[in-house]
Amino acid sequence: MPIFGQEQEIKSLGKLLARIKGRVYHKLCDLDITVYASKEPLTYENRFSGEERKISVGEKWGDLFDCAWFHFTGTIPETAEEKDLAYIIDVNGEGLIVDKEGAPYRGITNVNSYFGSDHCSPVKRVVRITEPKKAGDAIDFWMDAGCNDLLGYYRSGTVKEAYLAECNYKIRELYYDVFVLFDLLKNTSDSEPVYYELLSGLLKVRNTLTDFKQAELLKCFEITKMLLAKKNGDTAVNVTAIGNAHIDLAWLWPIRETKRKGARTFATALDNMNRYDSYIFGGSQAQLYDWIKQDYPKLYEKVAERVKEGRFELMGSMWVESDTNIPSGESLIRQIMYGNAFYAKEFGKTCNYVWLPDTFGYSGALPQIIKGCGMDAFLTTKISWNKYTSFPYCSFIWRGIDGTDIPTHMPPEGNYVSAGDPTSLRETERRLAKSGQFGDVLMAYGVGDGGGGPAPSHIEILSREENLRGLPPTETGTVKEFLDKFLKTAEALPVYNGELYLECHTATYTTMGKNKYFNRLCEQKLRNAEMLSAVAMRLGEYAYPQQKLTDIWKEVLLYQFHDILPGSSINRVYEEAQARYAVIIKELDALIASAAEDICGKIDTSGIKNPLVVFNTQSFERSVWVKTDSGYKKVTVPPMGYNVISADSSDACGSSFNGMENEYLRVEFADNGDIASVYNKRLGKELLSGAGGALLIYDDIGDAWEMEHEYLDKTPEHAELISSEFFREGPFARTVQKYRYKRSAFEVTITLADGSDRLEFNMNADWNEDGRMLRIRFEHTVKTDSVNCNIQFGHINRSAHSNNEYEKAQYEICAHRWIRAAQPKLGVSLLSECKYGFFAKENVIEMAALRASNHPSRHMEAGKHSFSYALFADNGENDFVTVNRAANDFTDPVIVCRTDSHKAALQASQSFVSVNSDGILIDTVKKAEQSDDIIVRSYEINGISASAEFTFGFKHNKPALCGLAEQDKREIGGDTVYHGFEIKTICI
Repeated sequence: MPIFGQEQEIKSLGKLLARIKGRVYHKLCDLDITVYASKEPLTYENRFSGEERKISVGEKWGDLFDCAWFHFTGTIPETAEEKDLAYIIDVNGEGLIVDKEGAPYRGITNVNSYFGSDHCSPVKRVVRITEPKKAGDAIDFWMDAGCNDLLGYYRSGTVKEAYLAECNYKIRELYYDVFVLFDLLKNTSDSEPVYYELLSGLLKVRNTLTDFKQAELLKCFEITKMLLAKKNGDTAVNVTAIGNAHIDLAWLWPIRETKRKGARTFATALDNMNRYDSYIFGGSQAQLYDWIKQDYPKLYEKVAERVKEGRFELMGSMWVESDTNIPSGESLIRQIMYGNAFYAKEFGKTCNYVWLPDTFGYSGALPQIIKGCGMDAFLTTKISWNKYTSFPYCSFIWRGIDGTDIPTHMPPEGNYVSAGDPTSLRETERRLAKSGQFGDVLMAYGVGDGGGGPAPSHIEILSREENLRGLPPTETGTVKEFLDKFLKTAEALPVYNGELYLECHTATYTTMGKNKYFNRLCEQKLRNAEMLSAVAMRLGEYAYPQQKLTDIWKEVLLYQFHDILPGSSINRVYEEAQARYAVIIKELDALIASAAEDICGKIDTSGIKNPLVVFNTQSFERSVWVKTDSGYKKVTVPPMGYNVISADSSDACGSSFNGMENEYLRVEFADNGDIASVYNKRLGKELLSGAGGALLIYDDIGDAWEMEHEYLDKTPEHAELISSEFFREGPFARTVQKYRYKRSAFEVTITLADGSDRLEFNMNADWNEDGRMLRIRFEHTVKTDSVNCNIQFGHINRSAHSNNEYEKAQYEICAHRWIRAAQPKLGVSLLSECKYGFFAKENVIEMAALRASNHPSRHMEAGKHSFSYALFADNGENDFVTVNRAANDFTDPVIVCRTDSHKAALQASQSFVSVNSDGILIDTVKKAEQSDDIIVRSYEINGISASAEFTFGFKHNKPALCGLAEQDKREIGGDTVYHGFEIKTICI
């Protein structure tokens, strides 16, 4: 039965815990402080170049993201003889204590932090003194500090405390005993007898402690050790716990601060290992290790030793923990390939799983990419954040769009920075039970987002929970050790098909549109640079720029991190990324021009005056209009090849039709600028049932992550048409419309080319709104139950209705180059150059074009924007060749190079790589990473079986198949056979 005054007794135990904690450290003397402040980080060797000043506790040393080297000095007092000593440091910011040679020793995190501390505190303010000290010895050490808290917030920039303290390790031990037992009590039902055993024992501890004398402590330990010795019987859940620090490579702080966060985190992990023999830490993202190698070589050497020992686990395979909605399929492959290649080169080890805990939804192409790169499993947590429906499993087989299965585990607590305390373990059990599952599960514990990792408190608490009655058995181990157990029973797991759609953070498909534009442009230019460079290498002695391309790839992959590309970082992150994108694009243009020029030199142009070489990097034949010196010329270019024309040539053009009409389409406008009708003559179908291309402005109260559902309940405003002008330019009929809305202006150029069945739009926007969103609406005539959405290496079907919670939750969806609504004999598609967010319900396809969120960045989306989109129709059959080719033709222009007339070996038109099946699209042609072989990556686009034969226009070795990361090479026997959406990598 309940104890008298039970609620008050529970409260008294909380006070008891605080009393014990307050007696762990006893202040002995303050430290003297000299700071050397700077706006940007200084190395240890250059620390004295900062602005020098002496400061005291309470005084300000910096503003947000300022840096400083702190020099702490003093003298060990007489009262410190033969005592366990520590420094207590809190400068209202983060810090890195270094040794006498300037090598990182331990990270510091301030108390006053935005990071929540519901269970274990994120605070790291105690620096143990491990060397013997006696009275009169000098205190002299340095700390590199950043004026921001763990999550990048400003916390006054003042010194809070800096002193020498004595640590009473017996009281500290009692504190953790009581913490674990009290937290277990709070998570135990008062209908269980064990509840009263715990409560009674803790009350005895409370009643025993008065002066904290040795005799009192011994009596308390008799009680706590007895309770902690209570063991479990057989249990249905077994937990493997690994120390972890989820480090966002940029978010509420700039990239340069992440490099310092990485050093603090890794140094703390190593110090914990020196202190606790059983401690294991897992660090993900090869990019982070690379930064440590460059900036902190001594720390890196120590990390490498612990990796070799097996106590510092290389987690997750990826270069960075990237977004998976926006990047191309090739980008996702490179994330894994470059990440594991770095691990193999630096440490002689690789990782057999992908760890991606905090990404905002997971593409249905991922299982094939993960498995194809040689991985055995996938681990994540974010789907537990769903707003509207609950994901049914913690462990499952995830089946991708092509049918590839990958065993998948989500730590049941739904957290990648677990406190590791009884509350966390009971939540693990509760969520696992809700899914109807049991068995081996993973717990990643520590402090994350801003890094830091586990504190000694985490390790002390977990050490008391290994087999404690009332909690699932918990052991420290690596993720690999967990997977060795998990994969043995994976065959019995339930199967989940298709994408893992996250029912929140859908605004990230659209936020910070400029970065998404630059990312798409870089991916496209990387593809073209690799293809042309590989061909040039095979045709002669051209030096393939492998290191340069790899360096560019890695930087582009960095900006695909899940808080950069989605748009959820602060201004500085985007200012710096956009400046770097501009440099990268120039470098890629130079690489493309160099390779194209080399190929041009090998083409016989002797019979052509003022030759222009037109390159087609797509794997299908294209007929395009090319601007020449005398007008426009219609040029047909073979797949992944070229055609030579004269710059003096042109074709007669100028349609006999009036207005926006050609042999395929007839376009009519409404008075407000909307397109009122698009009639496809070839299909004999009207494409629009209402407004087409309407510029609609919605209220948008969400931050960078969220596009709140209620925007749909409000009537949008229509941008006001100011002027509309029609004119012809060679083969192009154009209408230029100018609109305005409050402080913003839009110029839309609508183009219909002779011989084209694609109506193209180019938007130039001067966007200056707050709390608004621009969306572009097309109301089509198709009656369908689903829409086809282009994603990496295929497409996915999503419901066009809102019949249930699951369908309603998908009011904003992601697509890459096209989104399509189809019925028998008619398919209507919206093609997109660089926009990814869409509403597609009933007869509406609406593209999210621009947002104006002001958290965490402010006004970063204001200014000039340029992007293109197009309306396209097909015959509505399940043949996706037409729409894929239309989209790729629209978004990847031909490359035109001017050369001179000269004799050479190559003929005037040639294909370098082609495939005889329309259903196969060649995605990548590049030099192999470890040899001079050529890699050709292709995939099936219709979702059905196909076979294909490849033809190459240069000398090559016998073709062989290999994995996506260029592993496991094997011979091809006859044609290459694909199942639906299958990716094949051929090595020649």
